Amino acid sequence: MSSAIKNKKYCSEHVLFTFNPADSADYEIFDDMKIAERLEKYTEWFRNNNVSAKKYSFKKYTHSHLTDGFDGHVSVLISDKKIDTLFRLTWI
Repeated sequence: MSSAIKNKKYCSEHVLFTFNPADSADYEIFDDMKIAERLEKYTEWFRNNNVSAKKYSFKKYTHSHLTDGFDGHVSVLISDKKIDTLFRLTWI
């Protein structure tokens, strides 16, 4: 197998939900707590399917990252094709 093929890494990103980010840094912790609650079902799914934490991560986008509006969203990044397929079949 060539080294170019070996070095290619799989990565897929899926938007899980949107939210309205707080305007003040003082309230950002409340946003993070609400987001953590909404992510529980996904982290539980990963745990129940014995997925290593190295194979997925969550990313929060807020209006400081986005230019198209004031809504933020949370995505999951999955670095394993089989897990990604199972995730899409289950959640999307």
